[in-house]
Amino acid sequence: MPASSSAFRIALLVAAVIAVSLAALLLRALAPASLERAVRRLESKPFWLGAAFTVLTGFLALQLLNTFYPGYLDHAEANIASVSWLVRNGAPLYHPFDSAARYSLLYGPTAYLPFVAALWLGGGATLSLKCVVLLANVLMIYFLWRTYRALFDAWRALFMVSVVLLFMHFPLPNHYLLQVRADVLILSALSVALFGATRSSGLAGPVALALGTAFIVDAKASAFIYVLPLFAIFLTRRGFRLSVVVGLATLAAAGLPFLAPNVSLIQYLSWLRSATGHPSASHDLISTLRTLPVLAAPLILIVGPRPWRDPGIVAWFRNNRLVLLVLLPCIAVAVLASRRIGAGSHHILPFIPVVAFLYAELYLASSRDFAKAKPWLVRYLYACLALVVVVRGVSGMREVAAPCFFWRDVLAAKDELRSVLSRYPTRRIAMGYGEAVERVTYLRPELVFASNGLLVDEVALSDMSMDGISIPAATVAAMNDCATGVWLIPKDQQPFALPSSFADLYPELVGRKPLFSDAFRSAFSQHYAKKKPTLHFDVWACEDVSASK
Repeated sequence: MPASSSAFRIALLVAAVIAVSLAALLLRALAPASLERAVRRLESKPFWLGAAFTVLTGFLALQLLNTFYPGYLDHAEANIASVSWLVRNGAPLYHPFDSAARYSLLYGPTAYLPFVAALWLGGGATLSLKCVVLLANVLMIYFLWRTYRALFDAWRALFMVSVVLLFMHFPLPNHYLLQVRADVLILSALSVALFGATRSSGLAGPVALALGTAFIVDAKASAFIYVLPLFAIFLTRRGFRLSVVVGLATLAAAGLPFLAPNVSLIQYLSWLRSATGHPSASHDLISTLRTLPVLAAPLILIVGPRPWRDPGIVAWFRNNRLVLLVLLPCIAVAVLASRRIGAGSHHILPFIPVVAFLYAELYLASSRDFAKAKPWLVRYLYACLALVVVVRGVSGMREVAAPCFFWRDVLAAKDELRSVLSRYPTRRIAMGYGEAVERVTYLRPELVFASNGLLVDEVALSDMSMDGISIPAATVAAMNDCATGVWLIPKDQQPFALPSSFADLYPELVGRKPLFSDAFRSAFSQHYAKKKPTLHFDVWACEDVSASK
């Protein structure tokens, strides 16, 4: 997004907040009694229950829309889907550095294995991948509700879940709860782990914490910062000995995915060691810092203008000092990590359910009755916060729903893929790239499902290019050998002239140099010729029929 556009939206939001504030103050001065009655109505059970059902219904409707949407919202989804299919059929999750295939990313194995299982059950259907996303979100809502239900009655717990969902749509970009990728799986596992960490008795808590945290650290190596606060919460409730046992069980469970024959721990660690080249960008840091005040605002609403005079609040801070001493540095690490290009403010998403739980506990610990004696300043801040979150949440839902307006185009492009597959039944057909990112290339999993092969993936290559990993000779040799018989290139674009996927977001850091090497592009131009195109694709077939596959 251009800086001017972003500044305009911020200015518009600030103007809206000021307008609402002035209107509220005016009403307060003109009709204090009637305004008080209106505020009491807004704080009543029917209003909040209706608000909770509205948010949850809208969120689940968006989930269902996304589930049946035949395409993908982001190019990273195409990588996860494609690699999951390859792993399902025995390919290594982390290929060697000199391998001809270029598809490995730095995600851990549990970022793929649920989708691998879905493809095994669904036989290569996109719908099966989307069902994993839907199930992950439903599980997240359920376990969040169970967690907050331990503090509140049913309707207040439901309202807490709806608030958490709105806050999750505040960081930009905000479509990770809908994507076939690791983030939604991490959030689902974190809700399970939070449920386990907050149990004060029983065996379900330790088991849920161990399994949830093991899944999280296996999905993303840097996700340990989300796990440490959960163990701090568990330690304050269940003691040191049981926490050590759960920690050891977590380590044991985290090793299980690497027992699979095509998931190599050594190769995974080698890829992690190579991830040193991504530069930092102030744009992403600013986006994260802009989100933090909104996430911290409920603290002001809870403690009011004189927090240290309330013995309940003081006692809560004293009893949870270990949790805060762990949580705050972990959030700081996430903020610093968000500077890395390709990261961003969504790195603080997994902290939102945890922080919300702590806010809820703090609210209950206070000895004041906020429903009856809340200062007007706090009500004013609450109105401003609600406005910001709702506006951002609504615009975010509109943003993530926008691709669904291309539903008909996606179906047409899929029909074209099937027609090309029937035209060249004996050749391996793959999705290529042109000069710019096109949504039609997000459909490359359809060709991977049909051919069981993936030579190059632009998401993986973009990551590799940041770490100084170039296209090896084996990949160029595969092009010279016509290992892929037919390439589909977005219509009327120069083949494989695509720059890094980071180029548009960080032009001053990355530049517009083609992602594919000169040797790769030369091999393509020597061996492939343009054939009859389709509406969305140019069809390039290898001229050496005897060599092509």
